[in-house]
Amino acid sequence: MQRARSINHTIPPLRGTHLSGRTRTMAEKAIRPLVREALLPFSTNCRRGDRLVHDLLAQSACEGKATNASAAASLLLVRASNDLRCMVNLSRSGYLLQAWALGTSLIEAAYSIGYIGDSESRATTWFAHEDFNKTPWNVRAAIKATITLLDLPVKNVDSLYRAFSQLSAAKHANPAILKRYGILAGSEGTLRIQLDPHFSSGILKLTVLGLAYATKAHCFGVWAFAKSHVVDTDVHQRVLVYAKRAPLNFAVHAAAETSPDSRAVPTAEEAAAAKAAVSGTAPS
Repeated sequence: MQRARSINHTIPPLRGTHLSGRTRTMAEKAIRPLVREALLPFSTNCRRGDRLVHDLLAQSACEGKATNASAAASLLLVRASNDLRCMVNLSRSGYLLQAWALGTSLIEAAYSIGYIGDSESRATTWFAHEDFNKTPWNVRAAIKATITLLDLPVKNVDSLYRAFSQLSAAKHANPAILKRYGILAGSEGTLRIQLDPHFSSGILKLTVLGLAYATKAHCFGVWAFAKSHVVDTDVHQRVLVYAKRAPLNFAVHAAAETSPDSRAVPTAEEAAAAKAAVSGTAPS
């Protein structure tokens, strides 16, 4: 790779290399209308999930299931739900890698709910854990325990763990994805590095893929919580409706068209559309 001699920007064009707060805000606002339609199902699902989680926690408290297991699961469910909301907000502004990194946190929290289930011994282990260098159990074990709790085919464990591994590449700044994000070949042998959040069809597809993975994990976490800590059958029915209406099919669509190895860079037309969104003019 040749040494960069200049730095240019796509959304919006800048002079020099400094990215001001105002310019970054303009870039974020430019991206939002370009992704709004694709992300609307996830925003809607997130609001629906927030209401359901509130009712689940309230119902669990009303039923008097004050155990270590229900307390740990409640904390994890709130964390997973907040992570999902933040993922949607980051995605709306063009922060693909940051949204993916947050998705790994969501997945760990959601499947930990299923791993704990109604086990007081596992909940005690969770509360007693004080090691900042590792979690109480590994993610694959948590996924398998959740799938078993929900009476789903164990063969799903590999694909669910693979989703976690893909999102983890962003969390760990893995060069397999980082080197493909925001770097273009410029003119005269230069590199074109985009410092600001930016948009491309590749980024949008990867964003949708990450949100679909995270949404599926959140559905499993909500379902595991209801099965372990709520008796009311009406609430159980709402959980099933929530899972059925979640935009999980987007994962299949996005995965069929792209992968984390795709170059997430804008085409000339996408760059023009983003620039027009900033300036308020139609692209030529």
